[in-house]
Amino acid sequence: MSDILEDQKIHNIVKDYKRMYEQHDQLVAIGKELQSELIAKDKELLRVRTELNNIKAKGMPDDKPMKAIRGHLSELETRVNSTVHNIQTAIQRLEGISENIKQLKELLKQ
Repeated sequence: MSDILEDQKIHNIVKDYKRMYEQHDQLVAIGKELQSELIAKDKELLRVRTELNNIKAKGMPDDKPMKAIRGHLSELETRVNSTVHNIQTAIQRLEGISENIKQLKELLKQ
């Protein structure tokens, strides 16, 4: 009985080593794929850095148009806010006038 247990243990150990060996080959293959992807990403990063350095060498784009646009947008925002305020004031006045008209109609009916 003891020999059967020992044989089973040896069989399980061999089976585990075989599984690990097969997984090793898979891990090596995955490692090679990831390494090739890493090399491709490094090349792309180098290209982007070179492009960025070329842009910096040419000089950064002028920021004056953006400042002018921001100024115009700020001015437009102020005008819109002012117009909204004026419209709200006019609405309140019209509501007051409409109340006055209702009161006048009621007085005229009496």
